[in-house]
Amino acid sequence: MRVKNITSLVSDIIEVPYKLGGFTPEEGFDCFSFLYYFYDKLGFNIPPLDDLGYGINRDNYVELYEANPKRMLRIMFRVICKLTTSGKLNYLEVPDTLIYKSNGGDSSGIYIGQSNILVLDVNLGICVIPRKHLKMDGVLIRRWSQK
Repeated sequence: MRVKNITSLVSDIIEVPYKLGGFTPEEGFDCFSFLYYFYDKLGFNIPPLDDLGYGINRDNYVELYEANPKRMLRIMFRVICKLTTSGKLNYLEVPDTLIYKSNGGDSSGIYIGQSNILVLDVNLGICVIPRKHLKMDGVLIRRWSQK
């Protein structure tokens, strides 16, 4: 079943914990699976991991990530860029993806409206942070188109 209402989807996944290799709300999410799940539930055309062309699937995902987390993050961002078009920080639209550096690491979030960003924090799980409180450097905005 596809969820069409972002508010409903956010309330269903808020506080879901971080878990490397998790792919469902019951398992928890990592930053890659969080984005995949969210956009898939909104009805966007998200290909399965096996179809991405990087030799990644659910069986080897955690092993590949643990072996080289930076490589996996680069792959994740490449995949997102292939599936989206460029957006602008001053003209955010629901549900734009934000890819940014925060506290020295790469992070991502989803703009959910009213200046709020949905993020997956390793300590807090999925939470909503007002944009003005989010420390972001080198922000890349990606816009999804419904297919």
